[in-house]
Amino acid sequence: MNTRLGVTAEDQEIAQAIARFAQEQLAPMAQKVDEEEISTVCHVPGLAELGVMGMNIPEQWGGPGISPTA
Repeated sequence: MNTRLGVTAEDQEIAQAIARFAQEQLAPMAQKVDEEEISTVCHVPGLAELGVMGMNIPEQWGGPGISPTA
């Protein structure tokens, strides 16, 4: 854990999972999205599965309880 920043091993795992998703799912179609102005709504379920959707909502209110440092 990086105690100076408060980043835990779990935070790092979450950040790596999000980065992997972006690299594998978003990056390959980024240019096409920009050029053709197409929707990326197809990726919302995958982002939700990662806990990204509403990640700033505390667990007590139904959010995923992800640390802001993730």
